[in-house]
Amino acid sequence: MSNINRYDSSALLYDWNKSKKEYSAFSSKISFLDETLRDGLQSPSIIHPSVDEKLQIIKNMCNLGIDHLDIGFPGASKKILDEIVVLVNKVNSLKLPIQISCAARTHSTDIEAVIDLSQRTGTKIELLTFIGSSELRKRVEKWDLLKLVTLTEDAIEKGVKAGLPVSFVTEDTTRSHPRTLDALFKTAILTGATRLVLCDTVGQATPNGVLALVEWTNNLIKNLNADIQLDWHGHNDRGFATINSIYAMYAGCNRLHATGLGIGERAGNTSMEQLLVNLKMLNLIDNSLLSLTKYSHDISKYTKTKILNNCPIIGEDVFSTATGVHASAIIKAAKIDQSDLSEQIYSSIPANLIGRTHKIQIGCMSGKANVTDWLIKRQIKPNKKIVEKILSTAKSSTTILEDEDIYNLISV
Repeated sequence: MSNINRYDSSALLYDWNKSKKEYSAFSSKISFLDETLRDGLQSPSIIHPSVDEKLQIIKNMCNLGIDHLDIGFPGASKKILDEIVVLVNKVNSLKLPIQISCAARTHSTDIEAVIDLSQRTGTKIELLTFIGSSELRKRVEKWDLLKLVTLTEDAIEKGVKAGLPVSFVTEDTTRSHPRTLDALFKTAILTGATRLVLCDTVGQATPNGVLALVEWTNNLIKNLNADIQLDWHGHNDRGFATINSIYAMYAGCNRLHATGLGIGERAGNTSMEQLLVNLKMLNLIDNSLLSLTKYSHDISKYTKTKILNNCPIIGEDVFSTATGVHASAIIKAAKIDQSDLSEQIYSSIPANLIGRTHKIQIGCMSGKANVTDWLIKRQIKPNKKIVEKILSTAKSSTTILEDEDIYNLISV
């Protein structure tokens, strides 16, 4: 029994996730670029937060160890540029530990807006300049490859000349032809870009597709003998966003883009919550995630985005159970004097990893263990009559009993 009390989870939980495969391409610290305040706000169903609300979201990012932020799209309008200036100045005055980036099309007006922002705030803003690169987009816009190369070269040159770090973004990379990517990536690298951002803009990639694309890009970089970093920017249209981001990391992308709650156009972007928790559980990052719930709930509140009860990691129901057999096992595990046992017996994610706790509730599928646990936690001595009364009411109910309902049953 003493060995169980000082248990090693690896002795009790066999982990098939530990693969023997070596991912030699991944060898550096993982960075995160939070796109909540730019790409996330392109969701048609959200409310745009105020400057002060955005600042609180940024503070939450810093508490989670998120080190890069896409703060907006200053080329959209003068009003948005002026708002971003205010926000950047607030970030600077508070000395928040986060590097600021801005998206811009490969248009002079967009590039100049980022340069203006940099000069007005005295901040070296990372320029994320993007261009559509798929054959479909080329057909619709009536672009040829020379046009794309020229726009890419002009945009990057303008940013580099202004002293800004430039990252080159190919929109819809995962549906772009290798000959187009070859020409654009080589142009970007030779013109002075320091990062390439691979985008799954409409969320069509599978994990195998991600591996193929990143491997192809790494070979191009190697052949040029270039010192270039790789980013991954994914969307969730097919439900692959989180796993694709992890595959991209293993393949060699050392900065991953995501948004709080996965908000964004259509089905949204990679969820920052899911990404952080999974990488933490893979022992690939050491970020403290205790403020992850606040980060998520603030974004929900400020953008009016509802968090579904069964939403992974942050949903209300994720660390709750009203099922008798589950509750009984959790309670028995807790009695072994090792909280980690109860944290994991019916959960793959320890609730305390993100500052949450397990909650045992009472409903129609509950047993005596649920009721007894509820009473003890509220310092109410259980007796047979009270337990049976509460359980009888729960068995005939179609919903979970609220605390007020249970207190009323006890007082009668």
